Amino acid sequence: MSAEFVLGPKAVRAGYELRHLQSTPSTNSHALEFSIEALSRAGKHEGMAPGIWFVADRQTMGRGRQGRRWIWHEGNLAASLLLILPSTVRAPQILSFVAANALADAVEPFLGGTGEELRLKWPNDLLLSGGKLAGILLEARTMGNGCRAVALGFGLNVKGAPENISYPVASLAGFGCDADRHCLFRALGESWHENYCLWNDGHGTARVLSRWRNRAHGLGGAVRIEGPGKAVEGIFLDIDGDGHLILLQNDGQRTHVASGDVSFSDVDRPDGRFGKGER
Repeated sequence: MSAEFVLGPKAVRAGYELRHLQSTPSTNSHALEFSIEALSRAGKHEGMAPGIWFVADRQTMGRGRQGRRWIWHEGNLAASLLLILPSTVRAPQILSFVAANALADAVEPFLGGTGEELRLKWPNDLLLSGGKLAGILLEARTMGNGCRAVALGFGLNVKGAPENISYPVASLAGFGCDADRHCLFRALGESWHENYCLWNDGHGTARVLSRWRNRAHGLGGAVRIEGPGKAVEGIFLDIDGDGHLILLQNDGQRTHVASGDVSFSDVDRPDGRFGKGER
């Protein structure tokens, strides 16, 4: 197994760069702070690297969606990818789905013949046999020249998962996978490039979302979504072309949900209660 973080041949040929951090509060924060320097250095979007990876030996203040704390465990993977996108790119939120597909593609070969199932939970989680294995966080800021800096953060439970969590969690080591974070990062860099090429600055969005649906968790099942000041329940029908969740509410109305805390009725529980999947 690799003893250091490196990019694979596809990522290298495509021009991706790598920054290795011994310790950082947050790889996403580091990436967004670096974006100012990167843009200033390049002067414009053209001529820049297609993306810059930031990977840390240790992350002390990682976060998930809506400012939640991401609990880091020794040996787990904390990495972020910085992209500088022109203002003409439509629906950059689809990059969360690109990232989810890439992470699942990277992890799946390391599971071998275990028979364990990887699923993608809307909008940003990777599940292994129902337990949260990884989270993805997309953050963006608009730069002075109209370009958009996008940081995609990946937190993957490789060697361990948090304890005393109110919802199921998982780690690769817990399922007998002995891969280390260095190998997984290299695989992620390669699968990211493949999935990013498929997205093609938004022109391949339909294909990205189709790939995501093939691994979607809870599609067709009961779901509860908690948003600002209210919660709605119904059936998870699909995702639309912008990646929004299409919900058939219990009152028969259809609604398209852009964000929220999602809970699925857990079929493995005899009481059928909803269980959150956010960290």
